Amino acid sequence: MGHVILGIIFVVAGAVFTIKYEWIFREFGRTEFAERYLGYEGGSRLFYRLIGIIIVIVGFLIIGGIHITILNWLGRTLFGGLSR
Repeated sequence: MGHVILGIIFVVAGAVFTIKYEWIFREFGRTEFAERYLGYEGGSRLFYRLIGIIIVIVGFLIIGGIHITILNWLGRTLFGGLSR
């Protein structure tokens, strides 16, 4: 039950982050990385929206209880060659 509440918190936070991206942009300013790789003007705004969408997806993974499975898969994929 605790993971459902945590997941809902993530979904709501991600939705707010995605919807209020302009306010976040005004508070935190431009991100040089985003401006360079996501577009000349508006790259930072897109970056903040993408962060919000990723947070929402993570929230749904937590609600579904599959976040541990995905983390295990990522760990095996990225660090599989480091086994003893």
